[in-house]
Amino acid sequence: MSSVTRLTLAHLEQAPESAARILQQIDLKETAGFLADVPARLAAPVLNNMLPLTAAQCLELLQPERNAAILRQLNFQDMTSLLRLMPLPLRDLIYAELPATLAKRARRSLAYSANKVGAWTEPDVPILTTSQTVDDALRFLSECRPVTEVFIESAVNGRYTGVIRIKDLLRADRDTRLEHLRMESVQPVLNRASLQSVAFLSSWETRSMLPVVGRRDNVLGGLSLNNLRLGIRESREIDIDIPNSFAGHLAGALAVTVRGLLSLATDVTDALPKSPREK
Repeated sequence: MSSVTRLTLAHLEQAPESAARILQQIDLKETAGFLADVPARLAAPVLNNMLPLTAAQCLELLQPERNAAILRQLNFQDMTSLLRLMPLPLRDLIYAELPATLAKRARRSLAYSANKVGAWTEPDVPILTTSQTVDDALRFLSECRPVTEVFIESAVNGRYTGVIRIKDLLRADRDTRLEHLRMESVQPVLNRASLQSVAFLSSWETRSMLPVVGRRDNVLGGLSLNNLRLGIRESREIDIDIPNSFAGHLAGALAVTVRGLLSLATDVTDALPKSPREK
């Protein structure tokens, strides 16, 4: 590998925004050819910093397997946002190159119009059942991204039951079943509801994510405040200013994993991010 190539890759890794600005100023075919030759993990953040339509047009010039390799490096919402801008035949080819579970989630999300809650639902949030124990939950959460709460479904009928905060899990006995822990009754939103209909819910004043349920009241995932904003901006359904009191709180919050918390003293739970209502 030449020093120029190493320098180029280093620039992509350290300054993807700058690289995106440069690549958007040259011919689309040249950009696609360049991104086809760099590691997918470096190409993804660059594409993610380009204008969405330009990024999608660039991906259309790549082979489906290369598309899949790059898209897999993005978070789920960014991936589906780009897929939404691609022709349906190409989408199907890309789905065939993605892991079956991920492809199924993407198809489900893109089945909704851009102004629906389902299109912006994150499917990979922690969802547990009432029959599981605290130990089950903590083991599961140790492999997940950092969260502050989990959504609970009934082990009997699969319906949404409530929300349990991570700090309550950490304080409970490991053998305790989740059905015996304190659950917060957080009103879920329907997957087929419009973003406009949920934009001004009072729950956003104290929460960063709301549970999303389907027709049978089963949990499909969560709608984050950030995705709500992105969805409204992309669908241009309404011109509003979404409440940001919780977003401001989150900006200064400390992100911690369950794995890290378990290695600390039990009183560390008091240092977990608190909503305005708890302060």
